[in-house]
Amino acid sequence: MEDQTGMQPAAPQAAPAVPVVKQVKELLSQDKIKEKFGEVLGQKAPQFMASITNTVSGSAQLKKCPANSIIGAAFVAATYDLPIDSNLGFAAIVPYNESVWNPKKKDWEKVPKAQFQMMYKGFIQLAIRSGYYERMNYAVVYKDVTRPKQASFVHFCTTSGAFRFVHCLIYKVHAPCGIFVIILRYASYVKH
Repeated sequence: MEDQTGMQPAAPQAAPAVPVVKQVKELLSQDKIKEKFGEVLGQKAPQFMASITNTVSGSAQLKKCPANSIIGAAFVAATYDLPIDSNLGFAAIVPYNESVWNPKKKDWEKVPKAQFQMMYKGFIQLAIRSGYYERMNYAVVYKDVTRPKQASFVHFCTTSGAFRFVHCLIYKVHAPCGIFVIILRYASYVKH
């Protein structure tokens, strides 16, 4: 059917999808979500919620994930009280492809989903907060080092006059760029 100009009218187009960043902002503006983050983070909640929006707007991959999965991953980081800026190295919101069964196609599909990912500084921070560790270090171990190591020693502190027994556990965590090692030390003190 032609209009007065002799041209076919444009086919009705589907409404454009709401961008994920806008969806995240809308979720974060809901009172229930604000209350949940406020319960966990207290006065730090507004700053943390702003960092969620910044993280999503700065990542093309996260913009493909559902907004609910982004908020869920951010809430996990909030419960651990870890910042989600991946540049800081504590935690990140990372997009993963989740396999989902599609009954119409009768096949598995990869669907992007945001997940919480703790980074090495996050592990160190949580261990230090626990109060069980005296000191923590990390180092890169290359592929030629294959065995985990343990070490124990007795150290006499000349300033405090205390003996301390220190046991080092070295855990290997595999990563794409190599193997990271986290050395956890705990000590028992004996005064003489």
